[in-house]
Amino acid sequence: MRGKARDARRIREIDTLSKALALYYVDNGHYPKTDGWIRIEDDADNNGPFSTAMKPYLPTLPRDPLYDPAAGLPYDPAIGGNIFSYQYLSSTEEQLGLCIDYCICDMTETETLVSCPANPPIYCVDSTGSIKFK
Repeated sequence: MRGKARDARRIREIDTLSKALALYYVDNGHYPKTDGWIRIEDDADNNGPFSTAMKPYLPTLPRDPLYDPAAGLPYDPAIGGNIFSYQYLSSTEEQLGLCIDYCICDMTETETLVSCPANPPIYCVDSTGSIKFK
């Protein structure tokens, strides 16, 4: 029961992040740039570039209900993992150097949103609002 409540919170918070990123895009014409996947919680703890860029749009970045800063490296959908945290990845237009797309992901505890034996269930949203799974 608690897992379902945490999953519902994750989905709401990813939606909040997506809305803040949309506002950022309207003002800047691109999304915040990252060099690979980042854990949003780690970035916020260290006043990193993502949290600094997002502060006018979302003064306090969300934290996964089970986030553990000692859990290790950020989750990479390509290799799998077992880390509860909000993950962000930007996609860059090579010729312009601008971030034109993004993906926010988090593991879920109870949802069966993806059927991939190598990875746990993952909830991802991109800049179009589409749910993606990698």
